[in-house]
Amino acid sequence: MMMRRFVMVVLLASCMWANRGVGQSTDDRAKVERILFLGNSITLHGPKPEIGWTGNWGMAASSLNSDYAHLLVAAINKKTGSKLTIDPVSAGNIINIADIFERNYASYEPSRIRKQLDWKADAVILQFGENVPGPGFRPDLFHTGLKALMNDIRTGSIEMEDQDIDLDELDQAYEQDLDDEANSSEAQAQDAQQSLNQAQ
Repeated sequence: MMMRRFVMVVLLASCMWANRGVGQSTDDRAKVERILFLGNSITLHGPKPEIGWTGNWGMAASSLNSDYAHLLVAAINKKTGSKLTIDPVSAGNIINIADIFERNYASYEPSRIRKQLDWKADAVILQFGENVPGPGFRPDLFHTGLKALMNDIRTGSIEMEDQDIDLDELDQAYEQDLDDEANSSEAQAQDAQQSLNQAQ
């Protein structure tokens, strides 16, 4: 549970950054010029025929334009009037960090994503957690690595340089989301049981 908790804090933080101003009407304050995706195979995975995967985009998506990164960029562009693009080669603004951070959080080294950090994105999307090893998981080292990663992103990002991200506040929001989800699931289970009883 502790590992998933840290991961969700990152996701909540990334959603907050990505949606800054998106709810406003289209204007310069809402526009985003550069977006960066740091994730695992769900974000980007090159061809691997031996497992039946021939794409070069977010794994499990049926096409390039249907993975979550491209759908999100399209939605932001439509909502804000931005002209975001995803270019894994020239800009390098989408990268798989499963081996850089997710599986090796205890030895995370920012030099491995220096190109991405120096690109100065003004919106950063983080997506990972599924590949964090369960056996031998060290929440203290994960937390240290995560704070280092987020600090590197903040200092490297135009949009986040002056932002003070409160991880405790985000953590509380995540815990509230868990409670809401549990209550919703319980209510759905009760409704299903009631429908079953009525049908008998």
